[in-house]
Amino acid sequence: MDSDPLSQLADIHLPQQVGLWPLAPGWWILLCLLAALAVWGIILLRRRLHHRNLRLHALAELQRCRDALHSSPDADSAQIDYLNAVNTVLRRVALAHYPRSTVAGLTGRAWVDFLRSHGTLPLGEDTARALSEGRFAPRCDVDPDALQEAAGQWINSQYLSRIGTGESSGKTATHHA
Repeated sequence: MDSDPLSQLADIHLPQQVGLWPLAPGWWILLCLLAALAVWGIILLRRRLHHRNLRLHALAELQRCRDALHSSPDADSAQIDYLNAVNTVLRRVALAHYPRSTVAGLTGRAWVDFLRSHGTLPLGEDTARALSEGRFAPRCDVDPDALQEAAGQWINSQYLSRIGTGESSGKTATHHA
């Protein structure tokens, strides 16, 4: 018999290295939070880009109205057509942002008051009168520059307030598409 009982013992086995997989529950929670944050960021980015594209499209429409004013040979009818076209663009933007029942029936002074109370619309009294009554007048004297600037600022105020951006609302319809 062997007198040394230690020689009969098996050699010491070291434990296996700790692997990265499976992850501990804390890591799973962190991964889920990061995934949710990424999805939320993508949704916000898509919404911001969508509103930006809509805003640029509305401003491009406003610029086309202005271009049509300068290309018309008859100044009086061109002024009325320009005023109606700008009014149409403003109404489309308003219908995109507010309930149809609130916007669709507004005319005249109520329409101008709505525009003033729901965004940035720096209209002088002559331009406001032209916007509210000029549509039905036989002749319309409106300052196209003032109307273009005011309409562009109102459109910007609608979209930029929705996306919460720090962009200046001074960007107007002078943007060329």
